[in-house]
Amino acid sequence: MPNPEYRPQIDSLRAVAVFAVMYSHFWDEASPWGHYGVRLFFVISGYLITGILIRSKEVARSQGALGVILVFYLRRALRIFPAYYVMLTLAAAFLPEIRTSLPWHAAYLSNVLFALNGNWDPWQLAHLWSLSVEEQFYLFWPLLIVLSPRQTLIPTLIGVILAAVAFRAAIMFYLPEGPARYVLTPAAFDALGAGALLAAIEASNRLTDVLRWRLAIASVAAIAIVAVSFTLQAAMFNFVLGDFLTVVPLVAVVCWASAGAKGLIKRLAENSVLRYLGRISYGIYLYHFPRTGRRLPVLRILRDAVSSARSDPVRDCGPGHGRGCRDLLALVGTTVEPPEGETVLHSYAGQKLTVGLGGKSGCRNKRSHFNNSR
Repeated sequence: MPNPEYRPQIDSLRAVAVFAVMYSHFWDEASPWGHYGVRLFFVISGYLITGILIRSKEVARSQGALGVILVFYLRRALRIFPAYYVMLTLAAAFLPEIRTSLPWHAAYLSNVLFALNGNWDPWQLAHLWSLSVEEQFYLFWPLLIVLSPRQTLIPTLIGVILAAVAFRAAIMFYLPEGPARYVLTPAAFDALGAGALLAAIEASNRLTDVLRWRLAIASVAAIAIVAVSFTLQAAMFNFVLGDFLTVVPLVAVVCWASAGAKGLIKRLAENSVLRYLGRISYGIYLYHFPRTGRRLPVLRILRDAVSSARSDPVRDCGPGHGRGCRDLLALVGTTVEPPEGETVLHSYAGQKLTVGLGGKSGCRNKRSHFNNSR
């Protein structure tokens, strides 16, 4: 029997989000699309989880809030834990360098680890920061939603959203550099809270077509403001308010998908292949990154070939053109089979490549190619 709460177009949005992340990881690390993909995941999570919890409030009145919250935790654990811990087991078996940090990842504290260290090591598991954020969100969110009176829920959610802006403003002064600015859970409160606010408005029967169109217009305005601020290179504004403003179009997309877009968009968004990819997006996201620790993806080689062809590194290998030489060496490094027993650390244009006797090659990249978009 079909689930009346199922929104097929939301699954398609999940597919779009995960492939935005993969585009940034495997093709263009400087692209913001991976960051927006993760933020879209957060909005979707806030929307769906809050919707489930609001509907559970009716059950809580008759069966008790504690039972409802425990059932929520159990369902989340059964849905998330098996694939996650299988991945960690495989990663520990084949990637010895991640074993010392394994307790952090096993406890869903990857984001805290990266914040404390000030870097993304071990980079093979750097993508787990966002899953840690979501798991920490799952821990306290049921208490907030189930125990909050209905009349105060929307103001509470607005407060949660504003808390993210305040957190980013504060951390910009204390930690202007490093992953802590992005990976700590309060930094995601605006995306998670905005999705939750959408669910709360929907549950109160105030989500009308007029409101959807107003949200669409607000999205255009938000995108325009962010575009101007990036052009002006207003770093403080971009970090503190830019992320908040980019949540507006993401919420608008989720809002229209939840209602069911019509026409051509409906046909695209309800494509069976796209919906299937959305349903397995958690597994795709979970397993796509550690795999690159052993074998360089074809996409990365192709990307580097395009990049190097564009910059013409052969022509640039004369005096005063050290960057062109490094690009050429980096491209060669991507195609060299690693020595037996060594792990490939991706060699790509612009990184310091070490080439030794006996054909050994590798990339020394302390920062890792995993940036704030993950």
